[in-house]
Amino acid sequence: MASCPNTNLQSWKDLVASVGEDIAYYLWDKYEGNIPQDIIDDIAIDNERYQLSDPQKDVVKQLATTTNDLYKVDKKTTDEKGKEVIKQVYMRTLPTGEKEIENRVTDIVRQKAKEAGFDEENLTTSEKTFNAFKRDLGIKFHGYFEDIHNRFFNKAGIKRPDALDRSPFNSKVDEQIYGKLETYFTDLVNSLPEGTIFLSEQMLYNPKTDTAGTVDLLAIDKTGKTHIFDWKFGTVYKGEEDIPWYKQRAYDVQIGAYKGILKDVYGIKDFGNMRAIPIILQTQIKNKMDGTTDYNLTGAAIGSVDPTKIKSLLLTPISEQTESTGDKKIDEMVRKINVLTHRLEDSSATDDQTRDLKIEKLSAFRRAARLIQGQSDLSGLIQVIEVLKNQGDKIVNEYNLTYKDRAATSLDSTDKELSNFAMEMQEFLASADLFDRIDIQLEDYLYTPEMEIDAVTDEDKEYVAELKATLTGLRQQTRDIYESREQVKQIIMDFGAKHVGERNLTIGLLDPEAISKGLSSNFQGASEIGIKAVNILYKLNLQARSNAKEAAEAGVNKLIAIRDRLIKRGNVEELMNKIFKRTKDGDKVNQLVNRFDTAFKEEFKKNAIKDDVKWLFDNIDTDKVREEANKIINRKIDTVNKFYADDEEKRTNAIQRIKRIWDIDDPDFSGWKENYLLQKYPLDKWYSKEFKEIMDDPDLKELYQYVAELNEKATDVGFISKKLLHSFLPFVRKEMAERFTQGNWLAPIQSFYDSIKMNPDDVGYGSYDEITGKLENSIPKYYTKDFSVRKSGPNDYTDVSFDLLKNLILYTQEVEKFKYLNEVEGQVDLLKTIEEFKNEHLATNRSGNVIMDANGDPKIEKGNEDNIKTLDQFTRALFYGQKYVLSDVDTPLGLNKAVTAVKKIINKVAGREIVKIDDDSSPTSLVKLMDAFNRGFQLKT
Repeated sequence: MASCPNTNLQSWKDLVASVGEDIAYYLWDKYEGNIPQDIIDDIAIDNERYQLSDPQKDVVKQLATTTNDLYKVDKKTTDEKGKEVIKQVYMRTLPTGEKEIENRVTDIVRQKAKEAGFDEENLTTSEKTFNAFKRDLGIKFHGYFEDIHNRFFNKAGIKRPDALDRSPFNSKVDEQIYGKLETYFTDLVNSLPEGTIFLSEQMLYNPKTDTAGTVDLLAIDKTGKTHIFDWKFGTVYKGEEDIPWYKQRAYDVQIGAYKGILKDVYGIKDFGNMRAIPIILQTQIKNKMDGTTDYNLTGAAIGSVDPTKIKSLLLTPISEQTESTGDKKIDEMVRKINVLTHRLEDSSATDDQTRDLKIEKLSAFRRAARLIQGQSDLSGLIQVIEVLKNQGDKIVNEYNLTYKDRAATSLDSTDKELSNFAMEMQEFLASADLFDRIDIQLEDYLYTPEMEIDAVTDEDKEYVAELKATLTGLRQQTRDIYESREQVKQIIMDFGAKHVGERNLTIGLLDPEAISKGLSSNFQGASEIGIKAVNILYKLNLQARSNAKEAAEAGVNKLIAIRDRLIKRGNVEELMNKIFKRTKDGDKVNQLVNRFDTAFKEEFKKNAIKDDVKWLFDNIDTDKVREEANKIINRKIDTVNKFYADDEEKRTNAIQRIKRIWDIDDPDFSGWKENYLLQKYPLDKWYSKEFKEIMDDPDLKELYQYVAELNEKATDVGFISKKLLHSFLPFVRKEMAERFTQGNWLAPIQSFYDSIKMNPDDVGYGSYDEITGKLENSIPKYYTKDFSVRKSGPNDYTDVSFDLLKNLILYTQEVEKFKYLNEVEGQVDLLKTIEEFKNEHLATNRSGNVIMDANGDPKIEKGNEDNIKTLDQFTRALFYGQKYVLSDVDTPLGLNKAVTAVKKIINKVAGREIVKIDDDSSPTSLVKLMDAFNRGFQLKT
């Protein structure tokens, strides 16, 4: 760490005179007092024509401190599999010594990608080799950008009068790529205001969260407006039309993290461009004589700084969600599209058909936002309006044809079907409300009469005529959406009254009701509370759980029968252990044993990179793939035909894309990555040794097939993701089983401590969000969280139960419960919408009796908020299993001091440390704390 300069020395005064005080401090810190003279001379010359503004000086001064305090080093560590790896970490220089920064922005990005299904730890050797090849190129070309920056700007980010000479190249390809990057960089510089400073590879640090990151290019203009650019080098699969969605989401998180640090720590309030710049590497695969694969770089493609010149989404910048277009109206449109996207992402799908439709909608919504922010193109937004218009038409038609005249008790109606329709109606209303009268908001951007006057050439006139026709069509679509919205509101009431109310033996769901208040609302159960919507909720919930229990019992009986046979054979644990996967060291892992030899995945990925379809046909069961793929193709094409009913071009392109992915006989087949059937049906020759051993044992074979079928069901209903289909086993904590064994006198105390904590994998508390620490209105997915994962190093299985049969019984029950609750969730949501639409209630006195008017009729008053609130509380507690409804009837508590005290008491009573004082705290509540005291007392007495 450099010492502070002696400001009384003449050398320091000369330095300040040459470059200014702020830059002088920046250079002193950066070079630890030994500033090269050529750097001083360069900046002195630049400063004659380029004076930093006060906002720029403030930021530069803070960034100088970060640059001085932070540096990167390579550190040896272990990954979650225990393998030694090299990881680049940030170090911070403090008066007390050097300290490793705990969090990196890149770690957040990797975690987001991992959550979306991309996990580099699960890649094959060939994939890792290819990724290493791309990573090396990325590092190399990041270096090119840094070199370009240094040629045009000095170390303080000030533009040089004349750019420095470019170094010669040994490779023609490298020279061409460098030229493209330089052109983009200089165009970018020229697109921002004169006097903007550009800082390359600028490190940022947030001391509150102990998080560091490095921005590839940070630009700060004289007003203090700051721009963030991050270079993203990568490759794409054949047929891909856009950057994969999980990468886009990760980039958004990364840029957002940089923005957050700059705002919270460096005081920046105004942001301009905040975007990841995709640069597509063009590679060629070369097969070597020894059978291995080598890779050659043939070129690279980068878009234009001018958005109107970008034709491909692959080269369109990925903007952070809050990036402004410079126009408040357009920004509001982007915000609405993002709201729509998030709502759709969070919505549940009960079957593959619904998921297919969801995917198409998400694709359209994301594309719209990308085109507006990245290319200043409104065509995607027009498509979103078309989607909404078509959705409204579809709902009205489906109701009239299917539900309007169908009897409430018709056996043709299923819970899943009714819930899907209910969810679709509610989703449409929410979307239609967002884009109400959008034609008025957009008309000046599409067409004005002045455009016709200004159009001179025939081409200009034709273009203006197209814009005018687009606006006319948009106005008609907006009117259609409004009409559909009003019809759908009425349909919701009629559909709800008949197919949700009468179907559950409840008449008069739409009628005003007395407000549930006083003792009746506090102490009565859902079935007696008197609100019809709550009564229906009770029946839906009870029936779903009864169906789940009945379905689970069949599975549990099958498991018990298998267990009994294994017990008769003896060595039950030894036999069961064959189901579990093992590490190379022989340690048990809570995953299913590999069905196929790991060599298959290795060869599959290697040949995917080569696009060797012949290898594919020689190594997979093509008949099984074709049979299942045809069903998928027909289902997806049916969805596309409905979704793009009025757009033949988009419909044709979408169908071609489906066939390229799922039809292995298509000449343009490119489904290596997305077609999961390819790795589902390898030929028998690829069976692993461990799997063959299980198949040779009838009892273990039946057990394995039970787990495989259960996982199949779990993926179908959305309980686990498809990537876990062949490997998932439930994660159940073993503490409870061990705690109440004979002689374990610490059990009541340990139980009390654990009971006041709230973990994402807690069973019986509802769905809990790790980030916000709040309970969510979503059906819980218990036993799916891998709590063995540590922040660094191998997984810790200390608290994981390996009692397979018991775990599978619990897993079976939860999957069935999730399935049947999921099938009625849309109807449950509809009940609240109906209560909101009623917006009136029967007036009551303090005793809860209905007040009559002068004519002897019940007095009706406006508003229904109390009953809506009561329904919401019962829904969260009864349906979503939120034992502690924090927002309304509970008091959240901070754990830090209270729980630390509890830990100390536990350890003092035990006479040893059985809970760690410094472990991570988690949220709790007053109700949960009281409940823990009560149960602790019951255990002792």
